[in-house]
Amino acid sequence: MKRIFSFLFAGLLAIVLAVPLAQAQVTPRNVTVLTLSASTVGTSTTAAITSQAFTIKPGAGFAVIPNFQLASSGTDNITFSFVVSLDGVTWTTVKPFVYTVAATGATPVIGFYNFPAPIAGTGADNVLYCRLATVQNASSSQILTINSVTITRNN
Repeated sequence: MKRIFSFLFAGLLAIVLAVPLAQAQVTPRNVTVLTLSASTVGTSTTAAITSQAFTIKPGAGFAVIPNFQLASSGTDNITFSFVVSLDGVTWTTVKPFVYTVAATGATPVIGFYNFPAPIAGTGADNVLYCRLATVQNASSSQILTINSVTITRNN
């Protein structure tokens, strides 16, 4: 009887050790809070608010998460525009990545927009660097305060 239990235990142990451990696939993300050249934008103004450059992995795209608010009431649009570079020194004069979101007065807005990997020739590919270039405040009566702009992308 002892011998049978020993064989059963050995067999069970062999099965347990032979089964590979299950592991979840995790795609690591790179999260960057941009350092901005200014944190306010006047009324009816497009301000040159630049940030440090961040890299874009080919075929991956990136997402932008701005946090902003107006000084008081208003639901005017706020537009964040990004420029790109091949070398991190010379930047495009066109802004290929633009995100527009409505303000909700003095209540902070935390937006989200994903600039996807290329699909049929569009998206964030074939460039290495990107940075915030301008922020437009469409409100004719309220100053815009930018609390933060965060970028997330694949490593």
